[in-house]
Amino acid sequence: MQQNSSGDGQAMAMAKHIGSGIRKETFIHQEVQDKGRRRRRPTAAVSLPFSLCSDGEELRHDGEDSDREQQRQRPAVTDGDLSRRRTAISLSSIFYFCSFPLLMGGSTLTFVLLMGGFHPSTRHPFHLFVSSKAPTRTTRMDNDGLKPMDAEQLRDYGHQMVDFIADYYNSIESFPVLSQVQPGYLRKLIPDSAPNHPESLQNVLDDVQAKILPGVTHWQNPNYFAYYPSNSSVAGFLGEMLSAGLNIVGFSWITSPAATELEMIVLDWLGKMLKLPEHFLSTGQGGGVIQGTASEAVLVVLLAARDKALRKVGKNALEKLVVYASDQTHASLQKACQIAGIHPENCRILKTDSSTNYSISPDLLTEAISHDLGVGLIPLFLCATVGTTSSTAVDPLLELGKISKSNEMWFHVDAAYAGSACICPEYRQYLNGVEETDSFNMNAHKWFLTNFDCSALWVKDRNALIQSLSTNPEYLKNKASEANMVMDYKDWQIPLGRRFRSLKLWMVLRLYGLENLQCYIRNHIQLAEHFEALVAQDPRFEVVTPRIFSLVCFHLLPHHNNEDDGNKLNHDLLDAVNTTGKIFLSHTVLSGKYILRFAVGAPLTEERHVNAAWKLLQDEASTLLAGDPVE
Repeated sequence: MQQNSSGDGQAMAMAKHIGSGIRKETFIHQEVQDKGRRRRRPTAAVSLPFSLCSDGEELRHDGEDSDREQQRQRPAVTDGDLSRRRTAISLSSIFYFCSFPLLMGGSTLTFVLLMGGFHPSTRHPFHLFVSSKAPTRTTRMDNDGLKPMDAEQLRDYGHQMVDFIADYYNSIESFPVLSQVQPGYLRKLIPDSAPNHPESLQNVLDDVQAKILPGVTHWQNPNYFAYYPSNSSVAGFLGEMLSAGLNIVGFSWITSPAATELEMIVLDWLGKMLKLPEHFLSTGQGGGVIQGTASEAVLVVLLAARDKALRKVGKNALEKLVVYASDQTHASLQKACQIAGIHPENCRILKTDSSTNYSISPDLLTEAISHDLGVGLIPLFLCATVGTTSSTAVDPLLELGKISKSNEMWFHVDAAYAGSACICPEYRQYLNGVEETDSFNMNAHKWFLTNFDCSALWVKDRNALIQSLSTNPEYLKNKASEANMVMDYKDWQIPLGRRFRSLKLWMVLRLYGLENLQCYIRNHIQLAEHFEALVAQDPRFEVVTPRIFSLVCFHLLPHHNNEDDGNKLNHDLLDAVNTTGKIFLSHTVLSGKYILRFAVGAPLTEERHVNAAWKLLQDEASTLLAGDPVE
């Protein structure tokens, strides 16, 4: 293994810190006959929402508990015994080898560069976290080297990777939620060039433990309350692994018919769960497609709206097209306008305030449109939001839809975060008026137990999207596409290539089911309601906006006559709690006031985590207020 001497001491210190809360060893020995390999299969539905994280076991291969009991009754396992055995785990677990870099937020390329193979003379312990008691495990890779693809090597490596990830979840609360490293830390710890010769998987995992994990902000930690959640789940993992294992590039139907057709089916399922209009389903004139993010979704529908309008009024009218949104709309719309060529002066950002709970005022929109029409401009596109990023404000879809329709504008709804909650009947009301929209988007990877990335977009008229984004080079032509018999999703998105993302959404819908998903959403909302009540009981704090879903916006009140309305005080409070590493919160600004955001949504979060977070906030607030003189 290549070493970087300048960073070795720091790396060892980090390794010691990280290992302090992690179970030290994991051994799995499952006898497998060379012929007629035994496999156990799960007989029950995956538990909700993420039961593996209480003890780390669900992520491991099936039947492990019984195997461990047998191990306690067996004689000690020798090296000779191990050399004659192979490890059997489910294929779904094996593919963690491919999907682990996604969990860590890194690149699969990193693992490919490091894992070229084993030196024939090298023996590696099977345990994942160093222990002197660990027996040595010999695998067939020691003699063969790592091949580009080999089923048995994949099985063995995958087994180790699954244990590493399961132990990570089993110990996730031992890590600082917000990474505490300084910019540039990693360059000091990793060589400045790729290795010439292959390294062992154990060495790579040791580096992950000592060098990578300190630089990870742990989004799945139950004490993560920042931004909005990015859920992972057992079902989501399984789908992601299967997608990585099949590794298809499904840009057109012919490249993998199942990928296209399953995507159509699962988005119809999800559309029906949300009670979307029939025209958003694949059986109508529209349909659904999985984009990478909501940013991609708003871009493609803006391009479709632009081209549709230019076909009608002439291609030279681009400089007259106007886009409307509120000052609470996600910044991705601004980037979409830049890419689409919308002139900056034609982006109408409508001001919101507390009188409408920061939602768009229909009257203000009507006034802006009337002014633009009067000076010869063309209203093109309106983006409304269900659950804004700052405060979960909900724009009045029904009224906005009527205004859009009367002015022949494309009406898009961004429900990236709160759309998930609308599978619950009591929250479906916030989608009233969606029948007036031209497109609708929600992120299944935020709050729907589907691993990143999976952003569901539905359009009323798929032809508008296809006309804007379709290409048909000779090398992609085929009978099915030429005969208009199939859907080619390459014409619904910016890139050509696309992953088999529908598998993980399909897994989530099947392994959890609608009722469990509704319970999962409701639990987070109840925890947010609990936190809101705690804030309301402390006269030093105020709840700034009405809580609708699982976000609470609150503010520490300054002493009287504070000239900046407590903005610095709240900034300092946020910095104080995040620096502890115990929790992670983020902020926003509403009407000039610095606001703290407490977003509940991590799969592992329980009431005890909410209570502990509130206790920390109160303690840090007391310290700050004690040093803030009364004027």
